[in-house]
Amino acid sequence: MRLLIPLAVIPLLIFSCESDFSLVDTLSGKDTALACVVSHEMTDNSVITVIFDVEIEVVEVMLDDEILDCYGSGNVIRITLSTPLERGAEATLSLTVKRDNGNLTRASIPLTGLNTEIPEVLINELSTNGTSTAPDRVELYVLSGGNMAGLTLATALPGEGDEVVLPELEVYQGDIIVVYWDKSVREDDYERGSSHTYFLAGGAENTLPSKKGVLMLRESRSGEIIDAIVYSDENSDDYSGYGTQRAEDAAEFIIGCGHWSGDAVDSLYVTSSRVLARKPAALDYDTAEDWFTTAARKSTFGEENTYSPYVVSE
Repeated sequence: MRLLIPLAVIPLLIFSCESDFSLVDTLSGKDTALACVVSHEMTDNSVITVIFDVEIEVVEVMLDDEILDCYGSGNVIRITLSTPLERGAEATLSLTVKRDNGNLTRASIPLTGLNTEIPEVLINELSTNGTSTAPDRVELYVLSGGNMAGLTLATALPGEGDEVVLPELEVYQGDIIVVYWDKSVREDDYERGSSHTYFLAGGAENTLPSKKGVLMLRESRSGEIIDAIVYSDENSDDYSGYGTQRAEDAAEFIIGCGHWSGDAVDSLYVTSSRVLARKPAALDYDTAEDWFTTAARKSTFGEENTYSPYVVSE
């Protein structure tokens, strides 16, 4: 939630032409407090309830560039959209409200159309050291049917790293989705590559962190975590001193939400042809034990995982 603060009033300075002068503070004794948004909630993708900390009067409401017909006062404001948001669709709600002291607050609230059919999904395979011919990829394995609209892959907390928001896509148990993180694919690859596989263009601006980082799958950009992986080429269980501060913050957040524990997955031997893969047919314990580094050219993107681990030469 981002609050846009109104322009502050510049105190008026009155100078005398004489050697003595006085300063007059026009703000002295006045209430300069602003209204603040306490929370907001969207229901049915068409009604947004916004709660302020004080009673306010609505001055203007906009959804992106559209001015909405919304008036009223109080500390609870309900706004009805002219057209409901589609699930996974993103928009920005902008409000200008006035307190009883006359001060204006401008608030900007990001919205995402609610997806009520979120499937169970696991991050299943991960290429983090890609090349132009073998780009970074993320494979997702679907455990239950639903719709992928708005689900978000992210390398950091919201607004702090690269994100890929998935399109509206009906999926079923056993489906596999391969997201090309840094390379576009043909438009027709949005269709099934086989009876159960999709290939999607991620369109991320940067590649995945190669040796030290995190990847999380969330219900939306700021929604609940569905699955996550923490990886590093250093032996560390406190996630300090590796990667960027953004990655460390994200790792701590993932741990705090109960989606990871113990050491990071060892990424020391990952190359463009050796990737991180989830052990096939294993339960998800959200630990490094769920994962292994594949042997060279033994990745299985778009197919069921097979256990072909890289063996370090003595």
